[in-house]
Amino acid sequence: MARVSFGNHTAVFAARSEQDRIRNFYCDVLGCKVRVKTDEVDRFQLDDVHFWFVYQSAALDGERLFEGNLPGTQDR
Repeated sequence: MARVSFGNHTAVFAARSEQDRIRNFYCDVLGCKVRVKTDEVDRFQLDDVHFWFVYQSAALDGERLFEGNLPGTQDR
């Protein structure tokens, strides 16, 4: 059987207002270990997989994200 691996980590930009819900889900539901916990960044570990969350005042909606209209990239 073939096995494909794309890496052992994922990074997500999330709204700061979702921080408590994200922490509860990854710690209490999935049982992840907390490796970094600040107001701006959380890192959780589940076995050898790492989940990074970077919190901002508001997360981008899907339409803006897929159009490439990321903050600070308008002049590129």
